[in-house]
Amino acid sequence: AAFEERISKMPEKAMSVRNAVFAETEEIETENAIGRIAARLNLPCPPCIAIAVPGEIIDEKIAGLLKKYRIDKINVVK
Repeated sequence: AAFEERISKMPEKAMSVRNAVFAETEEIETENAIGRIAARLNLPCPPCIAIAVPGEIIDEKIAGLLKKYRIDKINVVK
């Protein structure tokens, strides 16, 4: 049940990874990124697992995880 719950709460994808990576971007404060589309990978070490994949919409959960790993700024699609 825990695995199914995680799958059902996957971030919403707004565009392809390719389109997000090549889109015009801006760097903003993580707390202002909710509702915006991730443009770059952010890999905190450890655990070196992507919190937001380019093309995904940043929600409150993602923003909270980014802040937890001290990622204070993130690149988003303009």
